[in-house]
Amino acid sequence: MILVDDIKKGVSAILHPNKSTGTTMSIGAAAVMYYKFAFLPLLVLPIVIELLLGGFLGAISISIILVQYIFYPIGLLIGAGILFFIGKYLFRWFKGTFSGAFTATVYGAFPSLLFAWISYIMLYASLHVGEVIGIIIDVIDLWSLYVIVVAFSRQQKCTKLQSLIVALVPVIIVAIIAFLVLGSVALSSTGL
Repeated sequence: MILVDDIKKGVSAILHPNKSTGTTMSIGAAAVMYYKFAFLPLLVLPIVIELLLGGFLGAISISIILVQYIFYPIGLLIGAGILFFIGKYLFRWFKGTFSGAFTATVYGAFPSLLFAWISYIMLYASLHVGEVIGIIIDVIDLWSLYVIVVAFSRQQKCTKLQSLIVALVPVIIVAIIAFLVLGSVALSSTGL
């Protein structure tokens, strides 16, 4: 029943982030909750992949396990560190701990994690269906942003606006860097 309880907590965080994201967990407890919640899409995913791909099931399953169980959690840990540094030391808005930041980041990952299998359908769907699924994924990503903003504001004792600004700073920095790199590549290719 412990697995079911953690899945219920994750779904509650998705549906009611204002009520369900205030509990701070240790980094280990948040990671365990992530892995238990990550198990849920694996119940649906093999069926979807088998229907779409047939013989490629083994290779795709290995890639899903690598992404969902190794790379994604490492990204969550790094992302929590970046957001915590920005909120705590750059803006001095966060009053909580790194453990709270990681907990908030895990809560924010739940919507995307729950619907991760949709992105694999998009890889093999027709263009028309792929566009519709792409819009669905965008909506899920926006909901993830909302959950992470609420979770950070509750975990770090700051306003939702402050939490949103902290969440958007890395996106803005990456966009500026990409703009500068692409601009310099474009200028160098024209000979200027």
